[in-house]
Order: sequence, then C-alpha cells, then structure tokens
Amino acid sequence: MKETIEFKNMIFRKGFNITIRKGKKWMKKNISNINIILKQVKLFKDINNTELRYLHDHRLNTKKKLLKEMQKYYSNFTENSLITVIWFTIDK
Repeated sequence: MKETIEFKNMIFRKGFNITIRKGKKWMKKNISNINIILKQVKLFKDINNTELRYLHDHRLNTKKKLLKEMQKYYSNFTENSLITVIWFTIDK
C-alpha cells in the first residue's frame, strides 16, 4: 500500500531534497507523493554537511537548528536517535 509523507514546512528546493524522519520504519514505506532517490538509516549525530545542504527546508542548515526542529515533532529526540534520511525530488 502506498502512503503519502507529510511535511510541516512546505519548502522545497529545485532538484534534490532531503527529509529526515525519526526511526527506521520509513525504510519499508512505499511513499507516493515524492520521487525517492535513496533512503539511509543512521544516527542523527552522524548527519553530514552535504545532507544538511540538501534539506528541503533550507532554513535548517545546521545540526543545532535541525535538532531543535526535530524535537518539536518527536518526543525524546536526541543526537543519538535513529533516523531515516530520504533523498527525493518532488514534482511541483
């Protein structure tokens, strides 16, 4: 079954984008409203500068800003939380 992925901030780059989601359940989801390029599971603290550069919401361009944003939406979210990094494009 295909699902849609929701975005709190509907800000997207032209071309490649990244969204970060808590947990690894996103690895198994079949998402219909974005064109998935790649999915990776890692710890939040292991996010690199390239991934920060391609976040769909360009305002979250540092780990500190992104961590604060993630803590708004996910309880008990820390730098040691497991995340799924989803590389995608979107048809506007």
